[in-house]
Amino acid sequence: MMARGKQVFTMAPSQPFLEVLAKAVLDGFPGGHAGQPSPLDLARCTILLPTRRAAREMERIFFRLSGGQGVLLPRIRPIGDIDETLFDGETLAETGGGVLLPDAISPIGREFILIGLIEQWASENSQTRLAGEIAAAPRQTLNLAAS
Repeated sequence: MMARGKQVFTMAPSQPFLEVLAKAVLDGFPGGHAGQPSPLDLARCTILLPTRRAAREMERIFFRLSGGQGVLLPRIRPIGDIDETLFDGETLAETGGGVLLPDAISPIGREFILIGLIEQWASENSQTRLAGEIAAAPRQTLNLAAS
């Protein structure tokens, strides 16, 4: 199996994006198949789209292009929308529109990252007054990270 180089594909701005993309996938893009991909090849693909609405429309287009027959779809994932159902089953309406997402990193993990960034900044900017204070009292790094 030969490794392929990076490839860039374009389409005319006047063309319907989702329709053209779905036809290209069914015709063998991006795997470079010599024809239509097998149902399992199609199911191994992942298509990232900007919204849930675009993802639902892409599913409808695949169904229509398959002649209304059952087909294993690629994984179609939105990347720009937050799901209406939150982690504990509540909807956005039930929380008053507030999104209760978990922290991306633990508070202590965040402080460790900030400590490293502060130390790096202080070593690169040793001529500044704050960097001198950090060098004189390393505990300042911890206080800055906590604040």
